[in-house]
Order: sequence, then C-alpha cells, then structure tokens
Amino acid sequence: MYQNYTVRAKQGSEFSEYLKKSGIEVLTQFRKPYYKHEALKLEDRGFPETEALSREVCSLPMNAEISDEEIEYVISAVRSFYRK
Repeated sequence: MYQNYTVRAKQGSEFSEYLKKSGIEVLTQFRKPYYKHEALKLEDRGFPETEALSREVCSLPMNAEISDEEIEYVISAVRSFYRK
C-alpha cells in the first residue's frame, strides 16, 4: 500500500530503474500525461511542465508496515544513485 511519497528526479526513468534494480518497488504512474490519452479527446496545446513532470516523478515505498531498516535501505539507494 502506498501513500504517494512522490519525488521528482530529472533523470526520471534512469532513477526509477536504478531503484528497481536495487530491489525497491517504485511506482511510475504518470509517464504519459493525461491530456495525451486518446480517449479523453483533449487538444495537445503543449504543456512543458506537465511533460517534465510525467518524465520525472515517481513514488517511493511508504506505508505503515515498512521497517526502519527498509527506510534506511531506500535512503541509501537514493543517495547512491546521486553519488554516481
């Protein structure tokens, strides 16, 4: 269960993949902006901030059952990504 602890990383997909390879479940639910879904039939007027957010946001694990050790592991993995 997630409580949407959402972060923004300029290297969106690379960041998410790094965490996944480290065994951390990451949600990337907005890779396609809503206005681009054909079923909504919305005009694409160009939304640069929406485009950037769709590439850069992901949700990290956050729930009542996560242990302190798991939290430290996630923190360590995030720091490790930015050190490389």
